[in-house]
Amino acid sequence: MTSRITSLFINKQATFIFVLFLFFFPLKTQFFNTLTYVYDQVFMGGIVTEIYTYNFLGELIGCKEISKLRTYEEDGHFFQVIGAYWLRLVVSGLFWLILFLKTRKSNIFKTQYWVYVVIFCFYIAKELEYFVVSLPYFQSEFLLSFIPFFIFCGLGIYTFFKIFGKKERLQVLFIAFPASVLSLFLWYAYLGPKLLPISTS
Repeated sequence: MTSRITSLFINKQATFIFVLFLFFFPLKTQFFNTLTYVYDQVFMGGIVTEIYTYNFLGELIGCKEISKLRTYEEDGHFFQVIGAYWLRLVVSGLFWLILFLKTRKSNIFKTQYWVYVVIFCFYIAKELEYFVVSLPYFQSEFLLSFIPFFIFCGLGIYTFFKIFGKKERLQVLFIAFPASVLSLFLWYAYLGPKLLPISTS
């Protein structure tokens, strides 16, 4: 019994998973910052970088900043208006697809596959944050905007029960989830505001 527990939780893979999910929220926000920068340079002509501080939340913050962006978007084409959101969704979805294809013909869940899981979860985590914040103001018409989120949640459930084996499910419950909760607390409460503070005009 002891050896089975050791094989699950005290090994290099378990350490990798713990460290990876301990950095989940810093990685998520900076992943979004990077996507925003690339999207801005390719599609927006640098306008977002002029008003956006690449902060610890990974989001555009500040009434004046958002107002400036909205003014620009009035004359922008479809992808300029909602492109950043869909870019996040597509990238996370692609990594789930890679994970699915990698594991479809093999029961072996390699350590590096956890990286795909993390990037897939970035979109879910962000939309979950938005969903929770929106609950006090929730209206029925909001449901349409959350359809992609619900689809991704379905993919997450499928991953947990169909792609993960028993070992991976236990690692999620007892390693990845606790580490991500600790990551949330440390990043948003302490490290994030100090390392990448929000600066608004």
